[in-house]
Amino acid sequence: MIRMTEEWRLIEFDGLPGSESQTVYHTVGLAMERYDDIENTIIICWPEDPAVCVGYHQIIEEEVDTEYCKKNNIPIVRRPLGGGAVYLDSGQLFYQVIGRLDSKKLPQNVAKLYEKVLQAPIETYRAIGINAEYAPVNDIQADGKKISGNGAAEVGGGRILTGNLIFDFNFDEMVKILKVPNEKFRDKIASSLRERLGTIKGFLENPPDKQAVKKILIENFEKMLDVKFRIDNKFLPKEQEINDELLKQYRSDEWLNTPIQRRTEL
Repeated sequence: MIRMTEEWRLIEFDGLPGSESQTVYHTVGLAMERYDDIENTIIICWPEDPAVCVGYHQIIEEEVDTEYCKKNNIPIVRRPLGGGAVYLDSGQLFYQVIGRLDSKKLPQNVAKLYEKVLQAPIETYRAIGINAEYAPVNDIQADGKKISGNGAAEVGGGRILTGNLIFDFNFDEMVKILKVPNEKFRDKIASSLRERLGTIKGFLENPPDKQAVKKILIENFEKMLDVKFRIDNKFLPKEQEINDELLKQYRSDEWLNTPIQRRTEL
């Protein structure tokens, strides 16, 4: 008897505007809730331009130097997942795994979800010569440094896990976008970040390019999930409509600044 391999959709958006790099997985989750024909999906993308991304529960004024961001034309976007404020730019590659809530490929238990899905980026790091290890519950480390941050949640009709491979990181800019009590504290944060955060460029003398690493990552996701990818590098029209709606919402003052109790109703 021939075993049929489950098929998932692969969307390689590659470079996207900073805000849109966060709306695309949200779009698929909402589309899964509204429509029965939305497939289990993996999205690969990265921000074309810098952005500040805050967690769903954070108060922007307490976490981000909004004046600095405004002066330097760095947009602030709020993601539908938890966690802290982070600086996003083209030095990172995002993987976004969106499975329907009834998918057998993604564990319902969040710890088991991380442990399973993160094997793909871990094996990708190892394939290029970085000794990556799983650091429970949602990080990947190498030589004591964090080399990937990840988040997970149920959004709409999807179980979502997002994370990044860090090729390079602008430590100075990350420190500048944060709200701090004084400049000495900013220096301490910069020093701590450099000690705790690792990059592909920092570990390897001759790092491979992003496209080569992306290819390895995609192969590892196929193996980890035991699926076959069907490449379809664009949204369905009904998904694009949702994404356009979300882009407006993400940029709205209501989404960015209203209290969480009211924001959950948006």
